Amino acid sequence: MQTNKHVVIFARAPRYGRIKTRLAKDIGKQAALRFYQRNLEKLIHKMRQGPWQLHVAVAAQQDITHPAFKQLSVIAQPQGNLGARMRHVLHHFRSSRCVIIGSDIPDISREHINTAFKILVDNDVVLGPSEDGGYWLIGSGSSFIAQGRFLRNVRWSSKDTLTDTLASIEPRYKVAQIAQLQDVDNGATHDIFAQAQRERQAKLRLKNLQLQQYKTEHLDERLHN
Repeated sequence: MQTNKHVVIFARAPRYGRIKTRLAKDIGKQAALRFYQRNLEKLIHKMRQGPWQLHVAVAAQQDITHPAFKQLSVIAQPQGNLGARMRHVLHHFRSSRCVIIGSDIPDISREHINTAFKILVDNDVVLGPSEDGGYWLIGSGSSFIAQGRFLRNVRWSSKDTLTDTLASIEPRYKVAQIAQLQDVDNGATHDIFAQAQRERQAKLRLKNLQLQQYKTEHLDERLHN
């Protein structure tokens, strides 16, 4: 697909004991792997259907050929902390609009990504904040230079991550934010996700039951007329 829009998922291959270590401490390694694998599959499926080029950026060389990323554009992240790795990717796609997302945000949708790209028409940087003080999305437009102090001196995985990131962006650039979403990093956020999933499933079952009752009632009416 030829496009000037790129979505990059920062991900690890789903391997037992190698992913979601903080979550695994709370719910167990097998449960953490199951959550991550299912969420990653759903995320890739959703993102492949958008009007953009999809890439997966992996930190481990061995992950490049993992079956989870089959038939996808897979790029290797460079050495360094998270800021250095994201800065490298945004600089790589500097002639286009590019957004980076994580692989542990269950509620992310194509509409969120479309909104981010629309924002980048009139802004240089877009961020999707999360409830813990970090962010689930960062993107930049073709006029933004992802170098200098950008993403340096950021306190990662803390309540100050978003604040520090905003401070690292030079004042001459326009920055906007989109919807706040929750990533699943620990047992508490996993419980929130699981409860929301149960509620959605219950609503779907109720909707299907009501539809079936409606069909049955109308069938009875037709038989008695």
